Amino acid sequence: MNYVVDNFGFPKKKIKCNSPKILYCSKIIFFPHFFFSKKKIYYCLDLNKYKTLDSWHIDETLSNFSLKLFFYKKKSKYLYKKYFYILLRYLTKLFIFKTKSFKKNHLCIFGPHVKSYSHQLFDFITRLIYVKYNSNLKDKIIFVDYNLKKILTSEVFLFIFKNLKIKYYNSNQITLMKNVNYLTHIEQRFTNKELNKTISLLNRDCKEFPWKNIKKYEDYKYVLVSRNKAKNRNLLNENILFERLQDFGFKRIFFEDMTYHDQINVSLNAKILIGYHGAGMINLLFMNMNSFVIEIAHKSYSHPLHKIFCKSLKIKYKKFICNFNFKNYDGKCDVNEILNYVKKIT
Repeated sequence: MNYVVDNFGFPKKKIKCNSPKILYCSKIIFFPHFFFSKKKIYYCLDLNKYKTLDSWHIDETLSNFSLKLFFYKKKSKYLYKKYFYILLRYLTKLFIFKTKSFKKNHLCIFGPHVKSYSHQLFDFITRLIYVKYNSNLKDKIIFVDYNLKKILTSEVFLFIFKNLKIKYYNSNQITLMKNVNYLTHIEQRFTNKELNKTISLLNRDCKEFPWKNIKKYEDYKYVLVSRNKAKNRNLLNENILFERLQDFGFKRIFFEDMTYHDQINVSLNAKILIGYHGAGMINLLFMNMNSFVIEIAHKSYSHPLHKIFCKSLKIKYKKFICNFNFKNYDGKCDVNEILNYVKKIT
């Protein structure tokens, strides 16, 4: 099924949301990078078809969209998909790759953007939750990208997935994978039954973790998620906004400086979470029902992902578009507009 997507891969019209399923491929080439390039792509090529692996990123349309992003350069056109596959056909015959063979009780999880914290949660952790609560899958040995090891060996996720048998495939080298059963994605661009179920279970499992030092974050009732340390996509008047929000008891946090344990702990305690669109806002997945998420977004970077997650978790969501929007996705918000809304909900 082909359909039209916007600049962020979101369909312009609602499409059917399929549940995850197990697919089989006898020969896959896993590319962490494109041969001698340093750019990480984490791409899977079906060697039987010499095409992108089915459902490498949700479905064919989004897989093609994601693949183009890896080869896009300013002032140039996308590498045409047909010639890309022809090039790979010849290159895969010229090189000898390390081989990894899988067994029938092995299950692999693939996908792009595996180094991104937000994608780790909603593209990969959600599928592990799906496996955990699927009686037909929980006895499988699950192979995931090595980039997920840090988050999966953190205290919270070790507890959540203590009954799963998780192993890691080498994501630093090009590898020929044989006899692969792999689990497809959960659609997260629209609210759907499977998404609602998996993120609700993730949220519940986090609350069942035996938290220590709970009092440490009891004061983090109202939180501003900062992007001041980010290299791009910054809220240029964040300092002014925070200065005004302090009158309501807001604290500013830098999620990138915190452990996974502490990020989740903050989010569990937060009644209001405010932030410029970015990876840190994905921690709303751990907030409580009827809490508030206020997202500030650039006019050209306002896809509905966080709104969809809030709807699934019954979190109250409000978005404010910047009144000054710059080409590099920096923005300036209307501070008074946000403060007026905060007054209503505090």
